[in-house]
Amino acid sequence: MQPTENQSYQYQQPTHDVPHTAWKIAGLSALIVALIVGVSLGVVLTRREAANQASAATATGGTVTMSLGSFSPNTIRVKKGQSITWVNQDSRRTCQIMAATDNASQSLPGFGTDDPLAKGETYSYVFQQTGTFHYYDAVDSPTVGTVIVTQ
Repeated sequence: MQPTENQSYQYQQPTHDVPHTAWKIAGLSALIVALIVGVSLGVVLTRREAANQASAATATGGTVTMSLGSFSPNTIRVKKGQSITWVNQDSRRTCQIMAATDNASQSLPGFGTDDPLAKGETYSYVFQQTGTFHYYDAVDSPTVGTVIVTQ
């Protein structure tokens, strides 16, 4: 059948508004979910990082500096499992950390330096026993300090 001159054909393109809209909504929803998950993950990582830093801070109980013939602080408190680091900041002399003659020498195996510490050198010890422990500088015996270890 041949079209006549007066006949016209109108071609209608099928409308796919519903599927396109559904894809747009799905894409937008996926973007929103990704943002929420990303922000949540960032919060989780930040909390985990804070927990790791707190754990590292817990492992290190503190620092004692040695200078001008004295320990600073003279008495330090730590929890069981924490360490203390002694730092010699005295440019005029060495110092050697030793357990005092009380219970420290029996309860703290391996405590103390084998050799004197020169300026800038450090010594660390992890306290595994609770109690009050006294130590002294073997180079300058009147210099004493105390560590109090709690649960």
